[in-house]
Amino acid sequence: MTELSPLVDIVTALAAAVVIVPLSIRIGASPVLGYLATGLAVGPRAIAFAQ
Repeated sequence: MTELSPLVDIVTALAAAVVIVPLSIRIGASPVLGYLATGLAVGPRAIAFAQ
């Protein structure tokens, strides 16, 4: 499963962005802030913490 690990990380980050970015737009913030929040929530350290 080590071959799929980077793919799983990428899919997790994209799935989080699909959820967080529309929420940031709904509250009136910029989509860029949504992507930054996604990076903070599901960045490399958060993914390493989950593993």
